[in-house]
Amino acid sequence: MSEWNAGYYGSGLRLNEEEFMSFLKRYLALNPKELEMAMEYSHEEFNSAATYDPDEAFELTAEAYQDCGYVPSNLAGTEIAMDSESEKRFGIVRIPADDIYDGMRFMPYRVNGKFNVPYVIVGEEKSENPEFVNWIDLRSETSYMVFCDRDLDGPMSFVRRPYDSYEDFVDEFRRKMGQYLPEDFDWDAHIGRFNYSAYC
Repeated sequence: MSEWNAGYYGSGLRLNEEEFMSFLKRYLALNPKELEMAMEYSHEEFNSAATYDPDEAFELTAEAYQDCGYVPSNLAGTEIAMDSESEKRFGIVRIPADDIYDGMRFMPYRVNGKFNVPYVIVGEEKSENPEFVNWIDLRSETSYMVFCDRDLDGPMSFVRRPYDSYEDFVDEFRRKMGQYLPEDFDWDAHIGRFNYSAYC
């Protein structure tokens, strides 16, 4: 165990292991060049004329992504970098359930179509919200987080409003990831605040 740790927090979209695997398979099917990038990172020879078995391609790419910890479109430590000009390029941070990471917690912004707040006020009466979902402890499972493009806190949020509305915030993820996720994907259940620690 290390002697110090760094805390990370933010807002974004979270996928669990099964959801990520489904996402990555769909992503590879629609973006075959990702396999070439992953194999270059792994120092494997890529043969563009070869036909790779889908499962083999998936395993090679997933292994490269897990090794660098950042997926897809930005393989850290290589010359491969995501196109910052494109709204459809993004990175996913893998937060595994191991001794290096700890304290992964997540809280959705909206539950049952309403904002996830601990209290509701009707008139002058303040009462507890029975639908409120507090921090969800995710230390026992691997999470994959997509950070939002604009910081929701910090001094610049006073200068320029990061997003016009919650719907505008969700639309950022729909534009990037909608084609790779199921049609009935529950965006509200996967979008919210998160924090975790990384031991160094």
